[in-house]
Amino acid sequence: MAILVLQLRIFAPKIWFRVAVYIGITLVTLVHWSNVPVYGILCTPRRDETWDMVLLSSKRCSAASTHTVVTGAIGTALDIYLLLLPLPIIAELNLAPRRKLGVALVFMAGVFAIIASACALYFRVVMWKGHDISWNAGKGVLCVFVETYVGIIVGCAPGVVALWKTGISKSNPFSSIRSLLSFSRFRTVRDSGKTERAYASGGDSYERLQGYRPVGGYHHIQGH
Repeated sequence: MAILVLQLRIFAPKIWFRVAVYIGITLVTLVHWSNVPVYGILCTPRRDETWDMVLLSSKRCSAASTHTVVTGAIGTALDIYLLLLPLPIIAELNLAPRRKLGVALVFMAGVFAIIASACALYFRVVMWKGHDISWNAGKGVLCVFVETYVGIIVGCAPGVVALWKTGISKSNPFSSIRSLLSFSRFRTVRDSGKTERAYASGGDSYERLQGYRPVGGYHHIQGH
């Protein structure tokens, strides 16, 4: 949802894009909120029932796993939809190729969300078949966490870039650190240049001193 709102804010002038975003927002809302009544009706303990009894062994709650598989499949399809939706507009942007690639890479990070969503769907199907529900449920939840966090990262990336350009990079602490690093690099280059010059000078001196031979504690030049 947050990514769709972000895309709507960035690429709003395109009418077809706004329609596509509104369709995506509607589908995301219906898919995720449909879990509330389904699990509320099928998986809520009734008289003489406990949560463990209902969630792990109730046939009534097991029927909700079918709904989980369906919503998982739709969620994976929506992730692919979110990934492909802004690409035509990004291709038309009047930007330098490097900046255009940077914008595309921000949204292409959604590939990781698609992978995590597909993995979560796999574990949902495994649970739907009744294979070690508690163990596979933990793996599925981890995949859902990864998908969620990737979505947060993609949604926050433009704001972080703007904060970096307008705030952090111009702040006094950052300027001090940058100046310190630049000075340290300058000293390293300068010292390296001195070493090279000293070595060259030392090499010339060594070649000149090849004619010296110590005799009786004194140095005499051969040939003289």
